[in-house]
Amino acid sequence: MKKTSLMLNLFIAFCLVLGALAVTPAAPAYAATLTVDTLADEDDNSCVDGDCSLRDAIKAALPGDTIDFAVTGIIVLSSQLLINKDLTVSGPGPGSLTISGNHATRVFNIDSYKVVSISGLAVANGQVTDMDGAGILVRSNANLTLDNMAIKDNAIVKLNTDYTRGGGIEVWQSGVLTVTNSVISGNTAVQEGGGLDARFYSTVHLDNVIIDNNQTTYDGGDGGGVVIREGSHATFNRVSITNNSSLYNGGGLASDATTLTITNSLIAGNTTGGYGGGISLYGNGMETPTNTLVNVTISGNTAGTNPSGQGRGGGLWIGAAPVSLNNVTIANNTTDYKGGGISGSNNLITVGNSLIAGNTSTDTGIEDCDGSVASTGHNLIQATLGCTLTGDTTGNLVGLDPMLTALADNGGGTQTHALQNGSPAIDAGNDLTCESTDQRGAARPLGSHCDIGAYEFQPDAMTFTASASYDGWILESAETSNIGGSLNKVATTLRLGDDAANKQYRAILSFDTSSLPAGAMITSVTLRFKYAGKTGSIPFGLHGSLLADMCQGAFKGNPDLQLGDFKIACSKNKVLTYTNIKVDNWYSKSLNPLDFQYVNPGGVTQFRLRFAKDDNNDFGADFLKIYSGNAVEAADRPQLAIEYYIP
Repeated sequence: MKKTSLMLNLFIAFCLVLGALAVTPAAPAYAATLTVDTLADEDDNSCVDGDCSLRDAIKAALPGDTIDFAVTGIIVLSSQLLINKDLTVSGPGPGSLTISGNHATRVFNIDSYKVVSISGLAVANGQVTDMDGAGILVRSNANLTLDNMAIKDNAIVKLNTDYTRGGGIEVWQSGVLTVTNSVISGNTAVQEGGGLDARFYSTVHLDNVIIDNNQTTYDGGDGGGVVIREGSHATFNRVSITNNSSLYNGGGLASDATTLTITNSLIAGNTTGGYGGGISLYGNGMETPTNTLVNVTISGNTAGTNPSGQGRGGGLWIGAAPVSLNNVTIANNTTDYKGGGISGSNNLITVGNSLIAGNTSTDTGIEDCDGSVASTGHNLIQATLGCTLTGDTTGNLVGLDPMLTALADNGGGTQTHALQNGSPAIDAGNDLTCESTDQRGAARPLGSHCDIGAYEFQPDAMTFTASASYDGWILESAETSNIGGSLNKVATTLRLGDDAANKQYRAILSFDTSSLPAGAMITSVTLRFKYAGKTGSIPFGLHGSLLADMCQGAFKGNPDLQLGDFKIACSKNKVLTYTNIKVDNWYSKSLNPLDFQYVNPGGVTQFRLRFAKDDNNDFGADFLKIYSGNAVEAADRPQLAIEYYIP
């Protein structure tokens, strides 16, 4: 009986232990980091045997792991790298580490439904024959993110078929590709997408990407730089598509995407044998595509390099695919037949706030557009030979030279054509429909109105320093007298506040603005002065805000500091109000545009500084010190900064 009880107790204890183990949560699994420490393309499936190749790391990694590198140089592959799990690959930079297909194999193959991120690598010299994606193949429903990458010199070789695509990158059905801060260059496909091809409901996002010098080689091939096809969606921002070529259509870009949005980008120097030297847009037969170009420059592209002489749309060609353009510049494109700038029909092209000029046809001469163009107003089209403008033509400028500078780096990451002083495009845009920034990211408007085109004219700027000869401080003769009693025009600092007798200090700042160019249209005026110390308490609050009165010319017609300047009438009181907010010890405020008229381009512009309350009746000196035009260091002296342009 005792033996039976003992066995029963042991059994119960065993069951309790098993139960406890069953309810004890398993230790969480954490993503690991595997470090590649050899340039050899070793394939032994192990990273614990003394060395770890990239191929070994990919095979050994678990889903969600990260691979990084302790080596730089070139990894030469013997076969493609298949990534068949969710993975992050983080390299040291494309200038430091290259993964090379050695002109013999594709570099990366991203398997279906996998989420992969690759950064800091060069993918180079991938090569396939009669297949898609020589550099990287993104299979159906895969999601690939590329950052800080160089996809270069990959090529598809034709043996038996012309229908191969995506020399640099190929994205298959419903795949997702995001590329940032990268370069796609020198790649070759046979039929479509020398640099990048995406199709069958794929999604592509490009930001800060250069697509340069890619090509397609088939005589029916499209999209030397990029092709987006069949129900796909694409957004391009800060993208430069340059110097690409195709033999058929779309030297830079060919698309029949469901939606294509291009912003803040450059399409330049591309060539095609047929239609659309820069961009070629098609219908896809499934739905009406939506194509939008905003703050884009299309420049120096060529259509019609084939001997047939039937090129259309040197910059942009539209075929059954509506496109909307706002603040776009299309300039200096050429074709051998029709539409040096743009070519389309049936009002498929809608343009507003856009500039189309300097485009040519070797067949007809100067020709900016071909077909019908629907205007939403405020466009500049230099030559309308060959096209019909319909819609709202309010504010349109026709037959005028926009006075563009050469394509150049004017800031913002993508090249632009700047407007020269005097361009009719300046201030000619529609403030209600123009973009809030230009292609470079500069705010619109910088003048009285938005400018036409992708570039907002940058006003010139001049900074005037306070005159040591004419500025200074004035002390009230007695409390509440509101009459100047004494002055000092040689002090290195100016006083603002009151003295121990409750008499108010005021200061005069004088600027010689006579060097402003004749006819200058002022866009901004900022008065700034530097904190130099205090006596007693800072007057802000005690004496209210610090105010600036402004005089177009000199107080009393004489720029010399005088006692009467203490209260004499000026052009406008309280043009500026300062609080006790300083940036690097500088007080700074900008005039309301309605007060620009008080700047004197013919001589002196003067300001009187004073606190709103004359004193605080405490019979204690409380005054602010600011540097004057007599300050020892020129950089400390008051400044009047004026931005302007010459219309």
